[in-house]
Parts: sequence; structure tokens; C-alpha cells
Amino acid sequence: MIDVYFGTNRNPLPARDPRDFGHQLNNRGSFLRFGKAQVSDELDRVEEIAVAPERLRPGRRSQLLGSNTIFAEIRESMRAGVDTVLFIHGFNYSFHEALIDAALLKRTYETAETPYTFFVFSWPSDGSLMPYIAYANDRADASTSGAALGRGLLKLGEFVRRVSGELGPRVRSDLGRDAEAARQRKELCPGRLHLMAHSMGAYALRHAVQGMRREIGDDLPRLFDEILLIAADEDADAFEHDHKLALLPRLGRRVTVYHNREDIPLAISDLTKGNPDRLGADGPAHPHLLPAKVTVVDCTDVIEGFQEHRYHKFIEIIIKDIQRTFYGSRATSISRRKYDPDSNSFAYE
Repeated sequence: MIDVYFGTNRNPLPARDPRDFGHQLNNRGSFLRFGKAQVSDELDRVEEIAVAPERLRPGRRSQLLGSNTIFAEIRESMRAGVDTVLFIHGFNYSFHEALIDAALLKRTYETAETPYTFFVFSWPSDGSLMPYIAYANDRADASTSGAALGRGLLKLGEFVRRVSGELGPRVRSDLGRDAEAARQRKELCPGRLHLMAHSMGAYALRHAVQGMRREIGDDLPRLFDEILLIAADEDADAFEHDHKLALLPRLGRRVTVYHNREDIPLAISDLTKGNPDRLGADGPAHPHLLPAKVTVVDCTDVIEGFQEHRYHKFIEIIIKDIQRTFYGSRATSISRRKYDPDSNSFAYE
């Protein structure tokens, strides 16, 4: 079995004592439920869903928060040096498909030397094959889910600060500098926290950033070490506007954008849905205006066939690249990358 954790603002099934979640928003769209699931080794089914119990009684000390239960479990693995990856899935996922996808990514990226804990934020995606209706519905739900995800990230921030507070100042100063510091950190302190958003998950992340701004203003806390945007169904100029993703780099040590100029689903999103150029297809609109924290990787030359939108699961060179990025390697030291100063981005040799 493969264990994955989850947080979701989907409708609980049944409502009072949930054992599963549906396709719709819950009746309080910003309310999150947390839990843990087991996925079969064959990655073909979800074997068990355990929803963390909640007891919400305003003003009483007997409150029980599911987030505290799940974060406490994750904390133990981080104390043992295991990195945690928060994964935000994209368009057209049922709840079970989101859990299976997280399990697949866990199996794909971890090695015997570098295990990972995967936590998936599953927003209400239709899981439908009706492309026009489902896409519009999912985009609306991704936007609406931003408040829930933003609240979840702030809760996670409180959790991370509690973990970091247990470390000495010397250890904290070593966090996330380069590959050598990462190796030292593995020996000295708990695991790091990363974020991976795929496809429309990047659009949900945009609205999470905006939700956090409404809660605490523009001084966003640094929560993550590595932030990865893969095949992002987001505007190509997203890093140029505060109301999009311009403030995202404040949340992490580094942001890496992976894009494919021949991403057919994003091209369809561009042409038929009335969207502007997509970040995950064209890359950033003005790459020389990017913050220094943002690295761009053009994957086009190594992608073939029907892997144009989910290449992070199947293309070996890209998988290894992402593994090195999670590890904290310098952008210029990752093998097979070649920097192009004209586009301020990397491609593969």
C-alpha cells in the first residue's frame, strides 16, 4: 500500500461521518477536511480513506481539529528527515483519481535515499469528459477553492514555524542554500516542505495566494523550499501582476516553471476557451523581467507522443531534473540542462 495525506474542500460523503468525497464544493466552500488514504500498489484503486475526526465547538477547549492530527503525523516524518510535498492537482480529477495521482508521484520521485511524504490538496474537479462544461466548472471551482487552500497554507505555516522553532539557530541558517548545505541539513534537521502544482492547480494556487493576501496582507511567509509549476494552466504574464502570481516567490526559496511549447491541452485552452497565452505552454511572457528566484525549464525537445501535458510522470530526464530540484541542487548544476541567455531559461541538451 502507498500512503498519501489529503486536505479537501469537496462535499463529504456522507455529510456527518464522511468516508469519501464527491465532485462538488462542500456547503462551506472554505472549510477543509483532512485525512489519510491508502492506494493499492498497482495504483488502480483507493483501498482505504481515513478522515481525521473534527469536533468544532466555538469558545470551548474541547475542540478537535483534523488538521492538527494530520500535521502531527507529518511532523514525525519531517523530524526523521523526510521531505513533504504538497501537491495541487489539475483539471478533470475525481477525489480518488487525485489520491492515486499523488501515490504515483510519490512512487515516481522517491528513492531509497530520499523518501517523500505526499500531501494532496484536492479541490472539486468534475472528473468529467465533457470538455467545455467541465473546464468552465473546474476553473470556477479552482478560483473558489483559493480561499480554502489559502487557509490551509496559513495553517501549514503555523505548523512549519512550530517545527522550525525546535531547531537551533545554526541549523536554521543552513536551510536551503545549495546541494552541499542540503546534504548537511539532512543530517542536522527535519525535512523540508515543497509545493508542486500541475495544470489548473496553478490557477487554484493563484487564488490561494490572493486568499492569503486578504487574510494577512502582502507580507507572505516563506513556507516552502521548492515550488514547482508544471504545465501550468495560468496566464503567461502571471509573474508580472500582484493579482496573479507576482507574490508567489515570497512563499519559497525557489520557483521552477516547467513548460512545453507543444502542450496540446494548453493550446486548446488558449484557443478555444478565450484564455491568453499559457505559462505552461509558452513560458513566461517576459522572461527577462522574472524575479531572480524564478527558474524556467523548457521541456519541449524531450517530449513525444501523448505525454505533452503530463510529462512529469513519464519522461525520465524530466523526472531526474525534478528530483534534483527537490534535492536543492543549483539550477546550473542539474545535468542535461543548457542555459539560453536570450530566453533566460534552460532547455535540455
